Amino acid sequence: MKKIIIFSALIISIILVFNSCTTGFNNDSITLSLSLTNDDSKSYVTDIPLEFILKINLPLANNSLSGFYLEVSSDNGVVNNERYTTTSYNLGETAVATEINAQVIDSKTVKITYTPEFSGKYIFTGYYQLANNPEISSNSYEKDIIGVNNKIGDIELLTPENSKKRVLENETEFTWVIGVNENPKINLDLDLEDSVTGDIRIEKENGEQKRINEVSDHQYTLDSFESAGFYRLKVKLFDSNSEYSNIVYDTEDVIFIVSDDQNKPEIEFVRNDKNEIIEENNITVETLSDLYNVTFNILDEEDFGNSGIYSIKATVASGDSTEVVFKNEIYPYGTFNDTISLNLDTDIQNHNIKIIVEDYVGERTIENYSINIKKISSETNLEPRYLDNEILEYDYSNKVYNYEGGQDNLVNLVSEIITNKEINENHKYFFKITDRYGELIGRKDRDGNIVETFEATRLSQNSYTFSGYQLSEGYNLLNLQASIYSPETGEIFARNQDSINVFVEDITPPKIYNAIIKVEGQQFEIDPPNIGNVNYIENKVWRFEITIQDTSDIVVNTDELIAEIIDPNGNNILDNPLSYTLEGNKLIITQPNTFSNTLVKGMYEIKISRESYDGTVQIEDEYDNSIDVRQNYIIKFEVN
Repeated sequence: MKKIIIFSALIISIILVFNSCTTGFNNDSITLSLSLTNDDSKSYVTDIPLEFILKINLPLANNSLSGFYLEVSSDNGVVNNERYTTTSYNLGETAVATEINAQVIDSKTVKITYTPEFSGKYIFTGYYQLANNPEISSNSYEKDIIGVNNKIGDIELLTPENSKKRVLENETEFTWVIGVNENPKINLDLDLEDSVTGDIRIEKENGEQKRINEVSDHQYTLDSFESAGFYRLKVKLFDSNSEYSNIVYDTEDVIFIVSDDQNKPEIEFVRNDKNEIIEENNITVETLSDLYNVTFNILDEEDFGNSGIYSIKATVASGDSTEVVFKNEIYPYGTFNDTISLNLDTDIQNHNIKIIVEDYVGERTIENYSINIKKISSETNLEPRYLDNEILEYDYSNKVYNYEGGQDNLVNLVSEIITNKEINENHKYFFKITDRYGELIGRKDRDGNIVETFEATRLSQNSYTFSGYQLSEGYNLLNLQASIYSPETGEIFARNQDSINVFVEDITPPKIYNAIIKVEGQQFEIDPPNIGNVNYIENKVWRFEITIQDTSDIVVNTDELIAEIIDPNGNNILDNPLSYTLEGNKLIITQPNTFSNTLVKGMYEIKISRESYDGTVQIEDEYDNSIDVRQNYIIKFEVN
C-alpha cells in the first residue's frame, strides 16, 4: 500500500495555554484522537464526503509554526499532497483544499472532511505538530472498501408509443401512463465506473414488490401489468466488491399509472336559474344582477375505470375582448372531479367560454359555450313551498317542481317581484295567480269550494305568500302576474310574470269521468257511481260512450276490452269486445260495431272487467295504478 499525506485545508496553530513559548514542549502531555462521525454504514462510496473529528486534550492557541493535518493511505496512490498554512484562525472559520475541508469547532476540536475520488482500501490518521517539536499521531481509522458511486442518470420510457409522460403538479416530477396490456420498454442512462450488481423492481400501491430483471444492459422490457393501478419502478445498484452487498445507489421512484381508461372526461354546465334557456351549449338568461355566475362540473369518474383528470384549461372572451385564461391547472393523480366557475359582467351581452379537459391517458374533451345575457329592469318569481317553508325540489331537465309532501298535496305559493328601478313608499304591489286555463285559483274547503282567491293588491312589500293551495295529481301549471304601480295615478311602474309547473305523483287509478246513453238522437248523461235515468223509446237501438280519465297517460294492456252488459232480465247482451279510442290520459269506450240491441224497461248494468281472461289488468295508468282487485268499472242506468 502506497502511503501519502494529505494536509488539512486549515492549518491551525496552537500553543499550550499555560506556556506561550515553543520550546521545552513535552509531547507526553498531549493526546490526539480521530473519529468518523458517520460511521454507521458498512460501505462507503466515491464522491461522498467522509467527516472526521480530530480532538486534542489541551486548548489551542495561535502560532504560525503549528497545525493539524490528516494522513490518507490508499492503494490507489497520491490523491493530494498540497499543504496550506495560515498565521491565525478564528473559531468557525473554514478553509478549502482540493479534497479536504477543515473547520475549527472549538478550542480543542477540528472537523475535517475528505472526499475520496477512487475506490479501494483506505487508512486515515490524524497528526498534530507544535512548532519544531516532533509530530504527535492519533489512532488510525481503517475503511476496508470505498466503492464507486455508480449512478443512474435518467430513466426513460421508450415504448409503447401512445404512452403519456405527465408532469406532476410541482413541475419537477413526472409519471408515465400506459395501458394494461402493453409491454413497456425502458432505457436506463447508467454511469458505471465499477462492477455492480442490481435489479429492477416494480412496487404496487400496497407495497408488494416484484423483481423484473437484473441490471446488465441499458434497455429492459417489462411484462405487461396485470391490472390498472398505481405502480412504482425501483432500480437499485449494489457494490459488487463489497462483502456486505449494500445498496450504493437507489433511484428516485419512477411512477407508472396503468390504466384501461377508454372514456373521455365530461364537462357539465350547472344550472343555477330555472329561467335559463339551454339549447346544447348555448345558454340564454335574463337577470337583474351586475354579475352572473356560471359553473361547470368536470367529471372523470373512478367507478367507470377512468384514470382521472390531468389538466384543465378554460378561457373566456367577453364581447369584443380577446381571450383570457381563467383556469390553467395540472392535477395530482387520483383527482376525478372538480368545479370551475366564473362571474360574468352582465353589462356585456355575449360571452364565449372554452374548456379543455384532458385525462391521464390523453383522452381530451373540448367544449365551447355561448352565454347570452339580457339585463332586465324587473324580475318576477313564483316559488312553491311545503307548509314548513321548505322549497320543493326543482328538476332543471324537465323544468318542473316535484312535490313529495304526502297525500294532502298542500303548498304555499310565494310570489315576488324585484326591480332595479328606484321606488318610493307610495308605490304598491299586486299579485295574481291563475291556472293553465287562465282561471283565478285559491284555497278550497273540504267540499272543493274556493274560500280565498289568490289575488292581492295595494301591498307595501314586494313579496306575498298565498297559503294552503291544494295541488292535483299530475302536472299543475301556475301563472303569476305581478306589478308595481301607483294607486293615485294607476301608472304601472314595473310588470312581469312567471310560470311554474308542479308535479304531484299520480297514485290514483283511472276513473270514469262520465257516460252517455244515446237513443234516437237523444242523449242521457250518467255520473257514476250514481244511477242514471234513460227514457224508454220503443224498438230503437241504443248506443253508449264511456269516458275514463286520469291525470297521467292511460295504458290499455289488452287488444280487446272484455265487458258485459246485463239487461233487466239478467242476460248478457254483449257478444263482442268493446271498441275504444285512447288519447293520452283519456280513454273513450263505445259499443262494438255489431251491437244492435233495443231498449226494454228496467235496470241495465255495463260492467268493464278489471282483468282479461288471462288475468292481465286491462286498464291502468303509466305509473301502474289500477282499480282494486275484484273491482270493475260499473255504469248503471234505469230505463223508464
